[in-house]
Amino acid sequence: MRIVITGASRGIGLAMARIFAREGNHLFLSSKNESALLAAKQELTTLSPGSVFYTRAADLGSKA
Repeated sequence: MRIVITGASRGIGLAMARIFAREGNHLFLSSKNESALLAAKQELTTLSPGSVFYTRAADLGSKA
């Protein structure tokens, strides 16, 4: 399954990413904080080497 998770670097978003990663899903992760997002990706890759992760730092709340 392919899943998009915003706010994936911490809190509920990261908790959801962990659950879906354990199931071997392909995840597109987004967060405003790029360094925290890359740390989350590293953790998730270790947790689930069979999953595929795409990351993008973005502020989806921005009106610009």
